[in-house]
Amino acid sequence: MALIAQSLILSAADLVVQSAGPIGTYGSIGAAVTAASDGDRVIINNASDGSAWTEDISIDKSLTLLSAVDSGRFKVIGDYTIVHAPGREVNIIGMDNRNGSILAGAAGTVSRTVINIMWLDLRGGQINVDEPYFELNLANSNLYGGDVYFTHGSIIGNNFRNHSIVSVSYTHLTLPTTPYV
Repeated sequence: MALIAQSLILSAADLVVQSAGPIGTYGSIGAAVTAASDGDRVIINNASDGSAWTEDISIDKSLTLLSAVDSGRFKVIGDYTIVHAPGREVNIIGMDNRNGSILAGAAGTVSRTVINIMWLDLRGGQINVDEPYFELNLANSNLYGGDVYFTHGSIIGNNFRNHSIVSVSYTHLTLPTTPYV
């Protein structure tokens, strides 16, 4: 059993997104997500001209999306839709979504898809994973307008600004979450 787990860990890859990058990097987040396998990390640099990556992304595998820069965020514009599958886990770390949402894809019927989001800036969009087979864990993030809808999970240490609303169906809401008006 340990050998199987070790081989799964060893097979995970880091896919680097960099506009006009060297051979072996991906020219868009969508291209890296398409090429990725379950368990891979997609490491995202900001576009070379400083603009946001503009694309809608559908994530249909267990992945981690994270900023290539320590203490930095990768800038995006677009909707990120997580497709349900039993046991799927999607981690988003260090995203600055300037105009878009994070959404649940088709709902499942068994076992939850877990979405862990840390250090997100979400400007005007929403997080809507209000489906019984999705779990949202949102931590240390800033939401500027827009709502958060979820059925299962936790919200810990976030800032909600401009009348953002947290809507909870069957969830444990873990405070402190700081609402700003």
